[in-house]
Amino acid sequence: MYLDIPVNMVYQFHTTAGKIFMGGGPNLGIGSWGEIKDSEGGTSEIMFDGKTMDKVTDDKYHLKAINFGVGLVGGISLSNGMFVSTGYVFGLSNIDPDKGLKLKTNELSIKLGFMF
Repeated sequence: MYLDIPVNMVYQFHTTAGKIFMGGGPNLGIGSWGEIKDSEGGTSEIMFDGKTMDKVTDDKYHLKAINFGVGLVGGISLSNGMFVSTGYVFGLSNIDPDKGLKLKTNELSIKLGFMF
């Protein structure tokens, strides 16, 4: 799992029901923890240390700790404080430390909340 830190520029405009907003910007992901399941139902811990296969001495899966992406966000904030938004982050970094593979993350989010 990556802890995402988005930095979005957001534009909003007023409607009779509330505010509609949209924007986007860069996204930084920092690897924190995780596990991966194989086709036989077993699991392996994910380490975010960037070790390549030739340097691995354990049965853990190793990924790069830093992940960059570009995100889009949009939604509506109602005058009563409720909001709904959706977003998508396009992963730009190859998080697999081995040169022969390309592994990128993408993220879809849907949020419902209340602002006070």
